[in-house]
Amino acid sequence: MYTRIMCSAMAAFAPIAKTGGHAAIVIISLAAVLSSAPLAAQTVVVYVNADSNASTPDGSTWALAYPFLQDGLSQAGFLIDNELAEEVHIWVAAGTYRPDQGSGVSPGTRAASFPLRNNVRVYGGFAGIESDLSERNWVINKTTLSGDLNEDDDFNASYNQNGQLILSFTNYSTDNSHHVVSAIGAQEPINRTAHLDGFVIEGGTGFAGTCSALGGGGLLVDHGTPTIRNCEFRRNRSHPNAEAGFGNANGGAVFISSAGPLEEQVLFENCVFIHNEGLKGGGAVYAAPYAPVVFIRCQFIENLCGEKTGGGALWTITDCDLVNCTIVKNQVTGLASPGGAAIYSQGGVVRIWNCLVAENHAFAEDSAGAFYFSNGNIEIISSTLANNIAENGVGGIEMAGGQLTVD
Repeated sequence: MYTRIMCSAMAAFAPIAKTGGHAAIVIISLAAVLSSAPLAAQTVVVYVNADSNASTPDGSTWALAYPFLQDGLSQAGFLIDNELAEEVHIWVAAGTYRPDQGSGVSPGTRAASFPLRNNVRVYGGFAGIESDLSERNWVINKTTLSGDLNEDDDFNASYNQNGQLILSFTNYSTDNSHHVVSAIGAQEPINRTAHLDGFVIEGGTGFAGTCSALGGGGLLVDHGTPTIRNCEFRRNRSHPNAEAGFGNANGGAVFISSAGPLEEQVLFENCVFIHNEGLKGGGAVYAAPYAPVVFIRCQFIENLCGEKTGGGALWTITDCDLVNCTIVKNQVTGLASPGGAAIYSQGGVVRIWNCLVAENHAFAEDSAGAFYFSNGNIEIISSTLANNIAENGVGGIEMAGGQLTVD
């Protein structure tokens, strides 16, 4: 709980001390913040609620919440850029938010994305009445970031008579967001202070060649190491853009292009990846060279690599740690190249600790039901591999190169 001191009706929170083991909060007038000289060590909360009916929303309270997340992100950027806050927390109430909604964005803009930035923490899962971060519940109060700009998507998951997973995406290709969320450090690398926490990210279609990436319908990371917690990535896909001359489409949910010049990893903690498709590789996640990533207590379920190289859940060409993760029922069904129904690794150090890898299925030629490693060093520690199937290869682990350590 917080100790709170009311200073104004138009307010934002700023931690200033510890009281009895809890953060003491003073509520400072947002109007005063905007008119003041730069303030040090200040955290401001900006409120967003899709159901807000405020005539002049300014994000200072729930009653005056912005209806669009893009406006909350813009306000956060203004506060940080003008040194009016050291850190901004955006509290987002349950509802659906689309990246083409808000000031400065044209409806139907597929290139529009929710941008993560340093020193801004975006939290979902609020009912719209909370006064303390600990009061939110992102499981009950579903807060969705959707790339379905026209609100006409139709999705279905099924299996054919051969046991192949079929993910059907209707009305995705022509009007959905290319990247629902982005962490792009073009001028300044995005670091771990950029947070996304408590959201469902769905409906993204990452076209090859968009934003210098080759996929990542849910999230594009380029020169950054953001922190992603308590999020569910579902029903996202990557899709080749033949008209632009790009033949690859990797990472249905997440494409990590580069971590930039940072000695950090992209962090995913307590996240779920389900029903995502990377047509060319990485059904859920693709991590390029020099883009280290760590997954802690994450679940990869029924993700699909549908045309070419595996893996069904993850394709990595970099250092990658998976800790206490569950990787089940993912598939690679393309026949063009070998891969792993769970993970395909082409380099770096891959460490798999205390993970369950089960019921993954490879239909591709010379593929592995669980892991296919063509290079790098691999450590598998205290993990369980069970009931993984390869129609034309090894059910468990295929080592085409690299060094394997199992403990």
